[in-house]
Amino acid sequence: MKPGAGQPGVEKLRTESIFKVAVAFEKIVLRRVLTRIIMAAMDPKPGKMQENVILKFKNLKAQLNEIQLKSIIFQIDTREKHCVFWSGLSNSRDGFSEDGCRLVTSQSNSEETVCSCSHLTHFAVLVDYSGGSVHVLSQKDEDILEIITYVGLSLSIIGMILTITMYSLFTCWLSSTYDLMWIFVAFLTATAVFSSFILARVIRELTTLPQTGTTKIQRVRVRNITENMIGHQDFQFRNLEILEVETALESINPRKSTGWDGVPPKAFKLGARELSGPLTALYNSCITLGEWPAVWKKGEWTPVFKKEDPHEKKNYRPITVQVTINKIFEQLLSKQLNYSFNDKLCDKLTAYRKNHSCETALLAMTENWKISLDEHKVVGVLSTDMSKAFDSLYYPLTLAKLKAYGIRGNSLKLLDSYFTDRYNRVKLGSTVSEWERGSRGCPQGSAFGPLIWNMFQNDLTYSVNSNSNINMYADDHQFHAAGSNVTEVHDKLIASAELASRWYRSNFLKGNYDKYQTMTLGNKNNDMDSIIIDDNEVKSTKCLKLLGVYIDNRLQFDEHIANICKRSSQRVGVLMRLRNMIPTDTKLKLFKAAILPYLTYSHLVWHFCRASDTRKLERIQERALREVYCDKGSSYDKLLDMANLSTLQNRRLQDIAILMYKGVLIFTLHCVRNSQIMERLKGKRITKRVGQIRAHLRGRMNVVSLSPNNKNSAKKSAKIHPCDGDPVWAIKLHSFRRYELK
Repeated sequence: MKPGAGQPGVEKLRTESIFKVAVAFEKIVLRRVLTRIIMAAMDPKPGKMQENVILKFKNLKAQLNEIQLKSIIFQIDTREKHCVFWSGLSNSRDGFSEDGCRLVTSQSNSEETVCSCSHLTHFAVLVDYSGGSVHVLSQKDEDILEIITYVGLSLSIIGMILTITMYSLFTCWLSSTYDLMWIFVAFLTATAVFSSFILARVIRELTTLPQTGTTKIQRVRVRNITENMIGHQDFQFRNLEILEVETALESINPRKSTGWDGVPPKAFKLGARELSGPLTALYNSCITLGEWPAVWKKGEWTPVFKKEDPHEKKNYRPITVQVTINKIFEQLLSKQLNYSFNDKLCDKLTAYRKNHSCETALLAMTENWKISLDEHKVVGVLSTDMSKAFDSLYYPLTLAKLKAYGIRGNSLKLLDSYFTDRYNRVKLGSTVSEWERGSRGCPQGSAFGPLIWNMFQNDLTYSVNSNSNINMYADDHQFHAAGSNVTEVHDKLIASAELASRWYRSNFLKGNYDKYQTMTLGNKNNDMDSIIIDDNEVKSTKCLKLLGVYIDNRLQFDEHIANICKRSSQRVGVLMRLRNMIPTDTKLKLFKAAILPYLTYSHLVWHFCRASDTRKLERIQERALREVYCDKGSSYDKLLDMANLSTLQNRRLQDIAILMYKGVLIFTLHCVRNSQIMERLKGKRITKRVGQIRAHLRGRMNVVSLSPNNKNSAKKSAKIHPCDGDPVWAIKLHSFRRYELK
């Protein structure tokens, strides 16, 4: 049913500021409306309609020259629109409701807006209702005035009650009108002074807020960041250069997914030189104006299965596939943020950072535990996990923290625009859902997401008790403490858990208590009791799974090695069934891609496992290579030469030496041996032992003690050389992989 077809009594189109009058549902409407609300009504009310009514509104176009068009081209079709009807002042949007009405995004564009409605009850279109440049007051000023209003009204009510009460009392005690007058004047003056003092304190507290919309607890958290950022310079995004945009376009992976706009990444890569100029002008316009184009804020969610039941939607991770032009912009801005804020972030944050990985995070923890065990202490570990952490990111608090870190002006405005009015839809195969507006969360799969998340959770380290340590990798947090007995360690972990839970609540995050784990190391008599966190019991266990590695309370990694052997053997069995069906080169690639990563994942952490476990892993690699080359008679060494590989044990020793020279070990392992390692890096020969080995059990079974020895054991032609004059150590592997280290 088309609007206006046989409908009698059509009212005229009315607006808030009636510039011109137009008849609704005419075939051709050539009138302009310069208001934010467009309304129309039908009388009498039509009966039940067979299909939705489709209404089309032509968008007003401005006459712009070429320069103006380039500077604001991204604003086209970015204003927020809502298809609504009048339903009374009690509902949202000041009386307008969207029930039964929706914006047809597939047909709406920069030229016209299309609405679909199942009824015609005071139908309206709200354009840019959520904000824009027409607001006179900022949100911060509105919040301040709102609180002042409530405080003022409350004081007025209290004053009226006190006035009536005091008048009744004094009229009974005093008969002189003159005395009554002076008493009430004095009382009125005292009340005015008191009210002024209260209002002044309220205004002072509100005006010192880094960002509006935060609660009192949030303001305390943001204030902690501000205090730790004293002396740091403010941050502003700089304009981009054509060369860096062209470089970013040339580095695009053409095999990446295509966004909802249908433009493949390969098109940008092939046209890098031609597109770099216009895109640079467009990107710089966004930075200068502090506006993120609305069409770039749309993303398609691709569900990626994690584990457990595939029929439960909670077991899927929503990966956001964005348009390529937005990806490039995010990557370029992320480089600027990383360069400025990498040193400001705590070194306990190890995810999404250069020279950090799961392996270095686990090394930092296990090496600390070994040092404490050498000192005959008890070590307690508490591993926490957050439920839907990335999807629960609260935008106002995130912006408040970014401002506290020193992001100012149009740069903060640009990030505010980035988080505001984001739309997503789910894509399964060729089927897509309707666009839905998101109010929380950080896009997973974006360049901004990891960095923003690290900056959001960085202040957790300010809240944790100094008696315990914390390591954070994405949304996985590990608290560990050492003490002379189990009770002392238990109390330290309880204190840290309470502080962490308080931080989670104040930052609108929810702990996933089902994944909380705790473990005790170094106590032979009894384990630590279970920990109660927010009325949830976290039981003590003898083995933890941290970042994909099973760590037992004796640090022998028996269970982890068994898990590696099981998974690798299954894949070797598949390779065995395919050995006569595919070429040798393909089988070798399959081995390196599907089996070898299991044998080498975070292998420096469990390098000091049992000798029998080491032999099990070597036998798995040997069996896999025999299936690759269909060779049952050659020795293991010959098979390794054919595949140009080394034994798993020597691969671990080589990686320890490489890790030491990269300098990662110095910054990730918080131990007393760092000064000796620095002397090694500077080329000084020292003959004394590395560190003080007190316990024979752990003594030399750590990466720090072993690292300098590996460097001296390599052959001269296989040494790793630093670049002359460069403070950063560069790795020249040459044939280093093939040399055996002892």
